[in-house]
Amino acid sequence: MPTEQTLRGISRFLITGGSVALFHLLFVYVLTSIVGIWYLSSVIISYISAIILNYVLQKKFVFAALSKESGRAEKHRFSLFTTVAVLHLVLNTLLMYSFVDLLGFNYLLAQIVILFSLSLATYFINRYFIFN
Repeated sequence: MPTEQTLRGISRFLITGGSVALFHLLFVYVLTSIVGIWYLSSVIISYISAIILNYVLQKKFVFAALSKESGRAEKHRFSLFTTVAVLHLVLNTLLMYSFVDLLGFNYLLAQIVILFSLSLATYFINRYFIFN
């Protein structure tokens, strides 16, 4: 049974992660449907711009105990976070291609399903390896 602290952390992760996901999805929609950029390029551009927003929100609201660390520790933590985010982006992009081009899903629906699926793994990686 998860502790109250774990449940609180997951709730905060879902709120901040949901906010970043909404930003990401809206940006993908604007770039793809309004600007006319290819959906995979839109996903990559949007995801990269969401990495910094996600890091700041996760650090401040989900894993707040780390707010007084040294600059060196902060840079190391950010580099780990970015590495995980880039791996997430690669997996996200491969899954997007598979869902949209191979299986015929709508690009926004595919992105929602993929983001939701990858978010749980990302929470535990952040919780136990990045912001431990």
